[in-house]
Amino acid sequence: MAPFDAICGVSVSRFGVPADQLAVPPPSPLTARITAAATVRPGEDFSYTVTLTNRTAKAYPLRPCPAYEEYVVAITGPGTTAARGDHVARNYYLNCDTVHQISAHSAVAYQMRLQLPPGLPLGVPAKFVWLLQGPAGPGTSAPLCIGT
Repeated sequence: MAPFDAICGVSVSRFGVPADQLAVPPPSPLTARITAAATVRPGEDFSYTVTLTNRTAKAYPLRPCPAYEEYVVAITGPGTTAARGDHVARNYYLNCDTVHQISAHSAVAYQMRLQLPPGLPLGVPAKFVWLLQGPAGPGTSAPLCIGT
């Protein structure tokens, strides 16, 4: 068999060749931890603390100031469509006015408050999620009980 020779006008396409892989951002050097009450009440403020910890030997700059997402959703049952009053989701920026970086091997705690909707169903479990937005941002979650 003769070796392949493209001089005769044969062209080879990239059909069937795997596509280039998108660059996956490296994981964040930060970790997030929530400290909060286990029970929440509909219509009230849910106060909690998020602690961001820098696990590296280098300071982590908070410029540009990162945004975060926080949400609470009632778990009302499998296959149940979320109703207007059984969840809340908000997006905000961290307070970077006083904290411009997280030093190496250090942590910063943020006091947070989320206004819960009055329509959260009573007596059901819920899930609280907090995450720093952006590629590979840290996130954390906690179970909640919606009480009276």
